[in-house]
Amino acid sequence: MSLRGGWSVLVVCAALGGACAAVRFPPDVSPHSRALWVWSTEEILRSPDQQRALLDFSMRKSVGALWMQVTTGRVDSGSNPHRLRLTVTHAAKWRPLIRAAHERGLKIEALDGDPTYADAAFHHIPLAITDAVIAFNRESPPSERFDGVHFDNEPYLLPGWNDPMSRETLVSGHLAVIDKIQRRVERARPLTFGVDLPFWWDLEAAAQILARVDAVTVMDYRNEAAGPDGLVGLAAPLLEEAARVGHADVRVGVETRSFRESLVWFVTGPPAAVARRMLEQSWRLRYPRDPLRLRSLDDGTRVHLGVVLDVKPAGPRAPAEELLMIARDYGVPIASADVMEPTLEGNIEWRDATPAPILDPSTGIRYAGFIATNFPHPKLTFATRPAAFSGETAAAERAFRQFPNYRGLAIHDYDAFRLLR
Repeated sequence: MSLRGGWSVLVVCAALGGACAAVRFPPDVSPHSRALWVWSTEEILRSPDQQRALLDFSMRKSVGALWMQVTTGRVDSGSNPHRLRLTVTHAAKWRPLIRAAHERGLKIEALDGDPTYADAAFHHIPLAITDAVIAFNRESPPSERFDGVHFDNEPYLLPGWNDPMSRETLVSGHLAVIDKIQRRVERARPLTFGVDLPFWWDLEAAAQILARVDAVTVMDYRNEAAGPDGLVGLAAPLLEEAARVGHADVRVGVETRSFRESLVWFVTGPPAAVARRMLEQSWRLRYPRDPLRLRSLDDGTRVHLGVVLDVKPAGPRAPAEELLMIARDYGVPIASADVMEPTLEGNIEWRDATPAPILDPSTGIRYAGFIATNFPHPKLTFATRPAAFSGETAAAERAFRQFPNYRGLAIHDYDAFRLLR
């Protein structure tokens, strides 16, 4: 219903228990216009109180779509042991949550993502996840089915992205797995398929994705609307491309997480041209223990590979097994005349590089290495400007509404956004 001054009211009832309530929206914000990434799903599914809190928070914050991390378990593949078959875990808890969300007008999409999903060697994993969601929907009544699948893969986080030839292979693999998922989803309508792209993604490749999928989210991580490096200026090219292609719905994503500085112990790498042999390999296959702790740093001359440290070592410290493996595969021995200090001048995200050689106890070889501190730029997140969130996002939304494919903001993520003050 409408109120004086253009305000609107949506009456909602708590399907998980509780009374009905009226939620008021200002004139320039339509009900349910936002989407929200939710990664802490396991904890939420275990608690009816947390489920109610999530749905209540979503209604207060004009959220209409929840992208919730889905977990899966492996099932027997029968006569084909080489085929990966997965099932959605906690199915009995998902169904009432989805039903309650639908009763409030909220959509829930199954969220997952990993940079290695762009690698052809790992396409079977996101395909199996998609199949598991489709099977879950097939076994559930319409009111308890996922509305979509949403993948946040980010292949540019892989070290191979630093090499032009490897990058081309990753982009091709990314497009190929998107094609495969979309074909599965089209056979399971009304299920939809959405993906995330950074604002700087190549427009030609972006056009191919926009023509394939149902929805794209532009990860536009800035904390002010105006200016060439602001939310509007950076997202506009992809929104314009979406209007030209005329297929996918587009949301614009903003960040609310606090980024902490981190220490990384790097193996000094060879010149970039020589590094290709290592960069084109899959880190997930080669270093399976904790691939998310692995980092790469291209200083314009060399590509360095390293591992995140919990604390800066006060004295001599044995390197982690992953770092030793990287040094053996990729490192430059200190005895080599090719060793050079990292070039970090002018790099706003990496500072305070100090030499930190890596000793291989099995061979006695010392490899060149260094420890550097990563300082994420404050402009990436509203956590550094919480009071500006409402004004800057409202200004950006007014500009984005000129684009026909624009469908609203997406906020990363629930745990951080609910703490934003």
